[in-house]
Amino acid sequence: MKRVIILLLLCIATVLSITACKEKPSNDDTDGITDNENNDKNEGDNSGDNVNDAPSDDKHTHVLIYKEAKAATCTEDGNVEYYSCGGCNKTFSDSAATNEITETAIAAKGHNAAHVEAKNATCTEDGNAEHWFCSECDKAFADEELKNELSTVVIAAGHSFSDEWSTNTIYHWREPLCDHDVKGEHGEHSFKDGVCTVCGTKEIIETKGLAYATNDDLKSYKITGMGAASGVNIVIPAYIDGTPVTAIAPEAFQRNQAIQSLVIPDTVEKIDSLTFSRCTSLTSITIGNGVTSIGNSAFEYCYSLTSVEFAENSKLTSIGDEAFYYCRSLTSVTIPDSVTRIGESAFYSCANLASIKVSENNTKYKDINGNLYSKNGETLIQYAIGKIDTNFTIPNSVTSIGNSAFYSCNSLTSVTIPNSVTSIGNSAFHYCTSLTS
Repeated sequence: MKRVIILLLLCIATVLSITACKEKPSNDDTDGITDNENNDKNEGDNSGDNVNDAPSDDKHTHVLIYKEAKAATCTEDGNVEYYSCGGCNKTFSDSAATNEITETAIAAKGHNAAHVEAKNATCTEDGNAEHWFCSECDKAFADEELKNELSTVVIAAGHSFSDEWSTNTIYHWREPLCDHDVKGEHGEHSFKDGVCTVCGTKEIIETKGLAYATNDDLKSYKITGMGAASGVNIVIPAYIDGTPVTAIAPEAFQRNQAIQSLVIPDTVEKIDSLTFSRCTSLTSITIGNGVTSIGNSAFEYCYSLTSVEFAENSKLTSIGDEAFYYCRSLTSVTIPDSVTRIGESAFYSCANLASIKVSENNTKYKDINGNLYSKNGETLIQYAIGKIDTNFTIPNSVTSIGNSAFYSCNSLTSVTIPNSVTSIGNSAFHYCTSLTS
């Protein structure tokens, strides 16, 4: 019986020693124990917490559990970095347990959301759906209560193109369904058995029998007229008997009223003055990338001309005076980026010309809403008189209006001229029959 009582007392003593805070050891008790051994953190993972013994007062040694700092989010609380003792339920900011703290929690910040209105995408700019955007967490939500998060709010934009092919003798493409100067699926024809395998266009063969003469360099030819050739679709040959054709002589096809289409190869460098003047049946022109100059009045009075196509990588630098004078069926034209001179009245009295576009990389000219300006925007060179607008406001950047800039514009009833304009050219508003103010 006595032995049972002794065992029971020993068990009670053991339980008391476990539940009570440990008694601080004396200097004698710590002989032979290093500082590192006393300060080592207990290894192991307790939800990311580390345990560490730290000295306290004379009767208690803290057993510290380390808690990493956690940033608060819009919806979740966070906490500062701290150490807690399970024995005395105290919390400290340092591992030596010298700075007791009472607050460790960081309250959730809450969303800081702003309403973003819906924006329709265009061909060149992205749009977005209506949403609420939080600047704190960079998240977007479909509802004002911020419950339904959106993975993305950007609506991809892009050009839409016609289902029908547009073609000339060299290229095929699909026209955009917008006003931008882009082409869909643009490429050269791939002919097999005389038909393009992509778009179905029939191959046009170089015209045989055209009259030609030797140029002054004695190394190349120029086309001088129809000669023995016939037909309405003229394709200027790039070579005749191995010698390159580099020019088309002045007045070579003047007043030829049979020609309906014209293709000029890349070898040709110059279209001279009056070359195709008064070719009244001519409807389309394709100009190769080797042409550097179009002479004065080269295509004047080509009443039926609707399309002027410059080849890619055009080297054209000069469009002569009155080059497309009175081409009243022409509806649009794109000036290549290489052009540095557009002559006086180059597009004079083109009654249906509604769009003059300029390649973005052109250093001399630019277009604004389909009208032709100097690159710095100070000179309005040509208003596209085929537009149907009745009112037009000249931009404040303009200081001068070019000669014949609005000549024969019958749609405009009102033009607003800013105070910045100090010069108005000759015949700038001549024959503007509807203009009242």
